[in-house]
Amino acid sequence: RAFTEAMNQVSQIQVTPNRLLYNKPYYDVGTVTQSSLNIDERSIPKEFNQITDISVHPSIASGNAYLPQSVTSRPTLDDWEQGSGLIEIDCMNGIASVTVSVCNLLPEAVYTVWEVGVANPGLDEVNYWFPAGGIGNVIRTDINGYGYMELNMPWCPVRECIPGESIDCQIYFSVFHHSDYIVWGGDFGGVFWKPYSYPAGIIGSNHLWFPLHGQPLQQPLNRWNGGHQCKRSNKGYKNYQQ
Repeated sequence: RAFTEAMNQVSQIQVTPNRLLYNKPYYDVGTVTQSSLNIDERSIPKEFNQITDISVHPSIASGNAYLPQSVTSRPTLDDWEQGSGLIEIDCMNGIASVTVSVCNLLPEAVYTVWEVGVANPGLDEVNYWFPAGGIGNVIRTDINGYGYMELNMPWCPVRECIPGESIDCQIYFSVFHHSDYIVWGGDFGGVFWKPYSYPAGIIGSNHLWFPLHGQPLQQPLNRWNGGHQCKRSNKGYKNYQQ
């Protein structure tokens, strides 16, 4: 909360998220339903089994979102740190074909893929971000936490990056987890201090990142085992591919 207020002192934009949403587990923040009057009016999604135990017509339960059957509704740090991924890039004539595979992420969860970089790299650089491949950059993992995406980009993400010389350069790819299952088009989730926006960590955050330039300060926790398939799942050793 102090961080949010400090950012808003700089940007002079009023804090709009309900402060009761702070310092809560992801799935206690809730999501927007057809009953919501604004994006702060959220309901806690019901567990899948809670819905199947209700012997009523679905219209009676309308307005109450429910979670997918295999979702990890209370993920632990260990669940979070099982993830790994692979991104392959093929650039030709300035256009990039990109293939993304992720493994052992949260099952039946919603992720988006982003390119994040800087314009005018150097002392006066500023950040930029784009939905990788354009809007609709969504990966929904399967029951094993596996996801796959093929996309095209109108520029090469591994283009040369020279401080003081390059116009811009991409720093990394982000695989961003949306804990409330809401995607926001050309924005991560309103996390950049605009009216009706949410700070990072309330409705989502980076789960995986793939550095392209610069020096990573932390080594990967998990090693990818080759090819666009998962060698290991949360349910034991398997080979499975979408």
